[in-house]
Amino acid sequence: MTLLPSQQRLIDAMPRPAAPEALPAALARLEAISLAAILRVLIEQRALVAETGRDAAAVAAALGAAPRHAWLIGRWLAVLAARGLIVRDGAGYRRAAETAPEVATEALDAVYAALGFPPGMAGLHRLALGHLVDLARDRTGLPELVFRNGGDLADLGAYQRNHFTAALNAICAELVALRPRRVVELGAGLGHTTEAVRARLGALPPDYLFTDVSRLFTLAAERRHGVDTALLDIDRDPREQGRAPGSAALVLATNVLHNAVDAVRALTHIRTLLAPGGWLVFSESVDDSAATLGAMQFLLSPAPGAPRPGSGDERAREGRVFLDTAGWRRALEGAGLAIHSILPDEDDPLALAGQRLFIAQAPEESA
Repeated sequence: MTLLPSQQRLIDAMPRPAAPEALPAALARLEAISLAAILRVLIEQRALVAETGRDAAAVAAALGAAPRHAWLIGRWLAVLAARGLIVRDGAGYRRAAETAPEVATEALDAVYAALGFPPGMAGLHRLALGHLVDLARDRTGLPELVFRNGGDLADLGAYQRNHFTAALNAICAELVALRPRRVVELGAGLGHTTEAVRARLGALPPDYLFTDVSRLFTLAAERRHGVDTALLDIDRDPREQGRAPGSAALVLATNVLHNAVDAVRALTHIRTLLAPGGWLVFSESVDDSAATLGAMQFLLSPAPGAPRPGSGDERAREGRVFLDTAGWRRALEGAGLAIHSILPDEDDPLALAGQRLFIAQAPEESA
């Protein structure tokens, strides 16, 4: 794998939704429903009041949020204020409206269908929005909610199946089709990218390594795909986990690197894993998705006593989980990796969801 195909070929490989013109309105509707549900909870629980401004810590305390979720309450407030739905009052926040907004969760089915999600995603999101207080207070977790209501891991992973991720996974599959001598997939989870590669090639390459931090996922991949697997933590040096330096020609990481405590350190670990001139291909959200703030982002809160994703890098300043595109450029540069492409282009309808695919290369010679 010495050369990547042209950027245009990669763009051509991205599957397109049947009605791309419907995407902006669907995304806006999804954001409006999600933020209305969050704002309604903050008002009904008297965590956000009109009389005086409260900082994020005070709002989280008034809501009774578990300490590990306090960062997420801060992100709720920042996004609500940015959308003009609450008032930023000095260092604090206060409500702007006298009454709590209506929450039209019945519209989620049509919205998610327009965005290419499976039917279960609307139900999952509706379930989460209906239990925001319990989730914030750690009376329950999102997996427990799903399983208690008859769901399974596939339902919990429904957020990863949509027009946007399908497009990025298709590019990953095209790059694996170039037959690099060793592919390592990081944080492969439920195997959506693995499935895209398998569909493109008919079978996984014999030198494809599926990795995750959870044995639950690696065991499932062994049964489903018959693929080699290993446990691998992006926050730790791969050499300490039995992986030889320079052993990968291509590393894939879809929707996982935001989990790193320190993005530069994680990328440096990946550079260690890459052969000279090897390629890193990863997809990431480059902004807070208002839709996930009231659902999937609860999964990003660390266990009590554990460091939060981003707490070791520039994200810590604002309590963010996701780096923006410029932030990923800085992180890649800091790890000694050169950017080749960032897809899709900003004016592409598939860019609306705030997800990007980064293609970067390790130096041709080892440092």
